[in-house]
Amino acid sequence: MDPIMIEEIGIELQSLLDANKGGTFLLDLNAVEFLSSAVLNRLIVLDKNIKTDKGVMAFCNLGAAVNEVFAITKLDLLFKLFDTRDAAIDALQQ
Repeated sequence: MDPIMIEEIGIELQSLLDANKGGTFLLDLNAVEFLSSAVLNRLIVLDKNIKTDKGVMAFCNLGAAVNEVFAITKLDLLFKLFDTRDAAIDALQQ
């Protein structure tokens, strides 16, 4: 992803967060094959903003490469990660 696209996605996600403060946000990464450091940084900032508003952000359907990126960067300790969308929904509704 180029920087302009990353910024546009970040702005769109932030507007969703602003409209749903304190909500639960589940990002399905099924179609994502790679996460650049710029994308990871944007996700960290979004997570911080969500937590400030007492919300929750989680991810599901991570492919092997994306899962490895989260593990290597230790972001698997920061984010809630789920194998499937159903597992995430079940866990987040509790």
